[in-house]
Amino acid sequence: MRFFVLILLLVICTSARSQQASPLPSQDEASFQRAETLLSQAQQAQDSSPKRSTIWANQALKISEEIDDVSTSAQAHFLLGKLTSRTDQYKKSQHHFFTASAIFEKLNDTENYISSNVGYIDVLVKDKQFTKAENAITTLVPLAFQYGVDFPIGITLKAKGDYHFARAEYTIAVVQYLMAIEYLTVNESHIQKLNARTLVRIAEAYKRLENREKTVEYYEKALAIYTDLNEIKSMARTFNTLAEAQRYLGNLVLALDYALQSLALHGQIDDAEGRAKALMGAGIIYRYIGRYEQSLKHVHQAHKYYKKVNDATGIAKTSNQIGHIYFRLEQFDQARSFYMLSISLPEEKVEPKTLATALEKARLSITTRVTMLRQPC
Repeated sequence: MRFFVLILLLVICTSARSQQASPLPSQDEASFQRAETLLSQAQQAQDSSPKRSTIWANQALKISEEIDDVSTSAQAHFLLGKLTSRTDQYKKSQHHFFTASAIFEKLNDTENYISSNVGYIDVLVKDKQFTKAENAITTLVPLAFQYGVDFPIGITLKAKGDYHFARAEYTIAVVQYLMAIEYLTVNESHIQKLNARTLVRIAEAYKRLENREKTVEYYEKALAIYTDLNEIKSMARTFNTLAEAQRYLGNLVLALDYALQSLALHGQIDDAEGRAKALMGAGIIYRYIGRYEQSLKHVHQAHKYYKKVNDATGIAKTSNQIGHIYFRLEQFDQARSFYMLSISLPEEKVEPKTLATALEKARLSITTRVTMLRQPC
């Protein structure tokens, strides 16, 4: 009898040790791991493959909600808020950011609560829901300062600047942006990228205020950061905007140099839209210095791209620019045909200033040609 008891105890102990040495994960533990893995994949792919990132984030959200993993749910909602905002799905984006902020508040995660609310405000501003955005900003700014950490303060002030920028209150926007960059000083790539984007916004505000010197100053500051970070796409686009600003200042040699640097960088990357803008910018500068063949070559390449993607705004702008070149060459019928192309596009898709220019120049092409024909040989 004693022998059988000893055998039984030995079996029980061996079984217990075996379970302790190699525990089998429960279904919930496996789901936790699966949700976290999917979320991590989605976060890594959000820039390189947004569609795939969205699929993985939704899968992570579904699993985390099933097992009540609120932390992963909040992060998934936050990521989906960003992804849907990029594709102009404003209602979905608001839902995701609002839900994320509510969960982070329950978790007493103040930093992520602030970040989620900044995303929420950004979408409200894009959707022109300015009253809601203002109310959210009024609540969030004091909280960010009370929390006392630089980065959340910086992104909150930038969001406030974006709100004023969207309302065409550019002077107030500049003040908020300048305050924001004082808190975006940590030498980490994601913070410096945001710092550079804020400097670009300051330049854009000064551009609308027609302060060309300040426009150049802040584009150059942004370019310096992008260069340090080796952000080729941002460098290429900033060189192009600098070229435009220098052109307005009459510095045509420097403007052309910036434009050509922009095109050279665009040759290294896949950014068809940015390249089209750079081609048009270079073409305008070539026209200003009287190199009409080069001007026509560059603008026509941009024109072909906008026709390919059926971008009416781009088609109208490049059509006008080609019209300007032919007008300078005194080929008035050709000029008028391109101005008429701008005029023929759907009016709601053409910027009012572009349409007004086309109408005026089309009329001028006719009257100038008639005047020249009446002159004695």
